[in-house]
Amino acid sequence: MEFIKQLNDVQQAAVKATEGPVLIIAGAGSGKTKVLTFRVAYLLENGVKPENILAVTFTNKAAQEMKSRIASLTKELTQPFIGTFHGFAVSVLKKNSYPYPRFSIYDASDQSKLIKEALSELRISGSEYKPSLFKEIISRAKNELLEPSEYALSAKTSFEKKAAAQVYDLYQKKLSANQALDFDDLLMRIVELFRRNHPALEKHQDRFKYILVDEYQDTNTAQYELIRLLSQKHKNICVVGDIDQAIYGWRGADFRNILKFETDYPETKVFKLEQNYRSTKNILSAAQTIIEKNVLRKPKMLWTDKPGGEKLKIFVFEKASQEAAFVIDEVKRLLGLGFNLADCAVLYRTNAQSRAFEEACLGSGMPYKVVGAFRFYERKEIKDVLSYLKVIIQPKDILAWKRIINVPPRNLPKLSEVFWEKAQKEGVSGELTSVLKGPKKEAFLNFLRLVESLKDKSFSLKLSDLVKEIADKTGYLERLSGKSWEEQERIENINELISIAKQFDDHKSEAAEKFLDSVALIQDADTLSDDKNSLNLMTMHAVKGLEFKAVFVCGLEEGIFPHSRADSKEELEEERRLCYVALTRAKEKIYLSCVRQRNLFGSYNESIPSRFLLEMPAELVEVQGEVWDEDGISIQLD
Repeated sequence: MEFIKQLNDVQQAAVKATEGPVLIIAGAGSGKTKVLTFRVAYLLENGVKPENILAVTFTNKAAQEMKSRIASLTKELTQPFIGTFHGFAVSVLKKNSYPYPRFSIYDASDQSKLIKEALSELRISGSEYKPSLFKEIISRAKNELLEPSEYALSAKTSFEKKAAAQVYDLYQKKLSANQALDFDDLLMRIVELFRRNHPALEKHQDRFKYILVDEYQDTNTAQYELIRLLSQKHKNICVVGDIDQAIYGWRGADFRNILKFETDYPETKVFKLEQNYRSTKNILSAAQTIIEKNVLRKPKMLWTDKPGGEKLKIFVFEKASQEAAFVIDEVKRLLGLGFNLADCAVLYRTNAQSRAFEEACLGSGMPYKVVGAFRFYERKEIKDVLSYLKVIIQPKDILAWKRIINVPPRNLPKLSEVFWEKAQKEGVSGELTSVLKGPKKEAFLNFLRLVESLKDKSFSLKLSDLVKEIADKTGYLERLSGKSWEEQERIENINELISIAKQFDDHKSEAAEKFLDSVALIQDADTLSDDKNSLNLMTMHAVKGLEFKAVFVCGLEEGIFPHSRADSKEELEEERRLCYVALTRAKEKIYLSCVRQRNLFGSYNESIPSRFLLEMPAELVEVQGEVWDEDGISIQLD
């Protein structure tokens, strides 16, 4: 096992400690992915069977990277299960036909549609209470493994009791009627399965003798409970994480899971990975200065063999447009020094801040991509074609039927609630013509014949050919003349979907279902391409797990970063961790910027520099422009 020699001493010790619970505190840029992959390879080389290993991550991209590295390290041809929590849940639920023999997985837009339906039926004003608010509340409840009835009992305010609990209950009933699960359901239902079905739990406990978990600080209650259940028997559980990078509390992650790991597993061996292989000394020192002010953390000190490097540069501008213009000019200068656009990342605290940078990119002709923005599979034409595929394999999915019944237009607009209620109860069939009149009857029957013919073709065609058949036979491509740029782009997107479907052609009878599951499990972090010809624009949350030669951290003003909603000590500590994550993405260069006036909610407001700027040690930074306090008085950095 010569590959072990590629690791430093602490990394080697962590890899070789295969028996019993192991906690690896992995600082930013310390090679945690390398340790995880080498640990799996080490297990395989020591005779552990691939089927006895489970490794779970938070993104498909991370899982694919692990698989690729393991394949290069070991002669074992069969790979262990390496995937996301949600991917693992789908695999187990499908094999156990739980909670349905077949189910659809609803994405964020599908969820929003169901919530809007629930709000309408409950006569709750969607303008007063946004569907996104209920979506967040329901997600939180599911992450805490609370069913609607349990949530209603735990609700603390009258609003939650009267509105959110009712919406959650009706929303869940609608999901059930469509035989669908949302993203949070996947984890909730696998925990439910293992709690209710002990033989199923024991089977998986016996199979997965060695469990590895990446980014353990980002686990929520459902993920924590899933891992606890699976690891009860053998306790060969290895978790990797860093509380200083716990930045997802807002979506239900509980960093306390990593703090209490040693209490949960008293025999735990702890390893700290503190050598950083990414950043310069100055960058690490600045990041350390920021994070050391947090109380809730496991102390560690990152160090590097790299030289001190350049000082961090602070720029002060009058307005956001000047800040954006500077970023573009500086990126152009870096290109002249041999950088690629992909070597640079522009980070901001909120999505709304991207507009100024997008406008600056467009104005200068600089190619860019907004990571985590409108995704390929959320585009109308893609969701339309996929909805045809859904009704072919999952006819109970009424939401999919609603989407396509008049797409392309076929004289079936705005069908009555009576029609859809009957469809929900009895299924979509020719019997529904009893509630239709005139031309709609024939139009509906023609539509059913079309779907039935596509279903017949699904048994003989490869998946990619079936997707092409859907686009052709439905008249979808025909209606896109391609005369406008938008229509041409939609045609190209459908052709791209056909190309993606080819990857599943070999799955034969299960191809469509596996394809739809794969699409549903794609996350924002998986959409970052290796394109070297685009500047990366993204929020600080989206940059987690990535690295760049040059990083621009923009909008460093009080109320923006840290965010105005960070009221409690815990929330402020999370903002500080977010700053730490942003800084430690950089390999060579960091630019920090703030503006004196920022246009927020339609009006210009005087800004105050972020405390994170003011805490920067003077010897580590170069300041261009005056940094001021809330009274407008120029001040010195620490």
